[in-house]
Amino acid sequence: MRLAEYPSPALGKTWGQPQREKHRATKRAKALGNRTRARRGKTFYWRILTDDGYRYEHRVLMERLLGRPLGKHEVVHHVNGDGLDNRVENLRLVTRAEHNLIHWEEAPRDMGAVSRRSEHHMSKLTREKVLAIRSEYAAGGVRQSDLGEKYGVSQVNISAVVRRKVWKHV
Repeated sequence: MRLAEYPSPALGKTWGQPQREKHRATKRAKALGNRTRARRGKTFYWRILTDDGYRYEHRVLMERLLGRPLGKHEVVHHVNGDGLDNRVENLRLVTRAEHNLIHWEEAPRDMGAVSRRSEHHMSKLTREKVLAIRSEYAAGGVRQSDLGEKYGVSQVNISAVVRRKVWKHV
């Protein structure tokens, strides 16, 4: 079928470009505001059809509340953790960094995850050991491989601890 031959609801007829555009615009206008559930990770959110396409409802609500578009660094956080609960009192505007911190601190209660490495049942290091490793290495005269043997971890782990790539919160 050629691009100009778009079948209409009335069988046997074809629409030209103007009729096809009018049909699409009418169909879209009737659907504006329709809500659908969308899954992102383990959480469901409402999506609504806007003039710009499908958007998350909580972001649209926050934009209307603030009277301005949200930046890419801004996140709308659901206080009670329910992504389908878009009441204004349940929404909070935070930066992406603040949002990550909120979920990092809430992880054990909300998601069953371990928030800190020392709380994990398989962790070989504790807060005290990490502080000792950093102070011994800062004092000098000791190699990372020696510290690894002393604390039962690899040199790579010692390096990550010393450079604060892991255990950043200590």
